[in-house]
Amino acid sequence: MKKLIIIFSMLSFMAACSDDDDNNDKLPIKGLELPSSTTPVKPGATVTIKGEGFTKASEIWFRTPTTKAVTESDIKATVNDVSITGISFIAPMVFGDQNVLLKENGKEYELGKMTFEAQPEGEDEITILTKKVTKIIVLVNGESRYPDTVSFSYNKDGKIIAQENESYTYENNRIVRTGKYSKGSYDLKDGKATIIKSEEIGSKEHEEYALSYNTADYLETAKSKWYKGEIMRSEETEVFTFTNGYITGYTYKEDDSYHGEYIYEYGDFKRINNTNIDLWGILGGYSIFDSNIGEAFTLGVISNRCKYLPVKLKASETREDDDDKISTDTYEENFEYVVNTEGYVTKITITGNDKVVDWIFEIQYEK
Repeated sequence: MKKLIIIFSMLSFMAACSDDDDNNDKLPIKGLELPSSTTPVKPGATVTIKGEGFTKASEIWFRTPTTKAVTESDIKATVNDVSITGISFIAPMVFGDQNVLLKENGKEYELGKMTFEAQPEGEDEITILTKKVTKIIVLVNGESRYPDTVSFSYNKDGKIIAQENESYTYENNRIVRTGKYSKGSYDLKDGKATIIKSEEIGSKEHEEYALSYNTADYLETAKSKWYKGEIMRSEETEVFTFTNGYITGYTYKEDDSYHGEYIYEYGDFKRINNTNIDLWGILGGYSIFDSNIGEAFTLGVISNRCKYLPVKLKASETREDDDDKISTDTYEENFEYVVNTEGYVTKITITGNDKVVDWIFEIQYEK
């Protein structure tokens, strides 16, 4: 069977090369050479595509051959070097045969096919640890920031009923949130949030989210509308890319001057997210107070939880400043975890490439 798979892979690769030869005049890349399909690529490995014509604007994307040509279905690779002889990138979490796409300057070109390792059968089953999180101490740039301590209380079913200035009431298919500064609600269907509403107390500002999930029951999109009174002032779309139980990509877009893309990496050793609350609620938004989506992860109403915790974030954000100037920032952050002898994550440190500590989360559990 393995020999047959290799033969079929080689035939697919030869066909792709033939197609490339036919279309080389249309491609901006000359001397294109994809990695051999005889050795499947391992997700997370550094890969090089040879050829002349790649630029700093070149993006490498992957599309499953059976997937329709929908942008949200494509997986973007993280490019780490472009030279006159080719482009190098980190292989994303994709499996099997993939169409290789070059996207740049608003155009898309199909470069051929690559073969990745087969997808593992099923997903790892995560056993949630029994001790509940009781307190998280938050430090920003190594210093306390209000609220610098977050305490959690639970009901007899293990659901969060309070955290700092927030309390939660569980109704039939609904959670009502009451806070000192804001209030809101989560409408649930089959245990997962579909509509989130949030309102600032003493203000006419309010926000509403509509959430959708993919066929594997992971969060896929969150579309929000922000109102001042009855007038809608802005809309934003967030897209989450889950691969085999963990988030590999996240994008948000309000308009052409306000958008961003995050790529998450996990390394060879997967740090299991096995606390009673989904720690992505902290790492994803960095604030369980300022982010409604982060709070939803923390409350456990985002259907399937993130199974692993990232080791690196690569981000690109485009914003418009007060002088109407549009600028794009790119940065990286690294995540380090301290785990005690019982397997509980007790500390998370987030640092930038400059080795400066940006965030520290100290996590305490039941005795």
